[in-house]
Amino acid sequence: GEQGEQGGDDAAHQRALLAGYSAEQLAAAGGAANLGLGCGSPVAFATLLAGETVLDLGCGAGLDALLAAHIVGSLGSVIGVDMTAEMLARAREGASRLGLDGRASFRLGELEHLPVRDGEVDVVIANCTVNLCADKAGVFAEAFRALRPGGRLAMTDVVRRVPEVERPLPPHLRTAQALAC
Repeated sequence: GEQGEQGGDDAAHQRALLAGYSAEQLAAAGGAANLGLGCGSPVAFATLLAGETVLDLGCGAGLDALLAAHIVGSLGSVIGVDMTAEMLARAREGASRLGLDGRASFRLGELEHLPVRDGEVDVVIANCTVNLCADKAGVFAEAFRALRPGGRLAMTDVVRRVPEVERPLPPHLRTAQALAC
């Protein structure tokens, strides 16, 4: 695609804006980290705090991990996990280019078998990755294993509704806020 001022693909930039990222966020993460593949910004509603440790499931080229690293600051850290060496290399390059390699690390692994210790993180984020896994219950079990007591999970994803079992959402879940979490 066309290369824009952001350093990334113009179409990917437009898709990211539609998914809820701001132009400022995309610039802060560096254009190369934005592949335009996510379905929302978990960082936007994760309420990340300085000093927290964040785990990004299926980090890809690092867009959400790099945004999180800016927010948690020098006292915090971010661990990105992806199953492809190519994506991890891109994420590491982005972290180095932005001076974040001291607080953003990237590990090879599968979401069903996370390469983290029990209770290692404060927050787990995921952007349109759980739907790609066959063992979704296993992904959630691993995410909760990685969380400290009182930790948080913030994710965006897609859900397939099967027509024969389709039921309308209950009224308390029909708000944008409820659907964002």
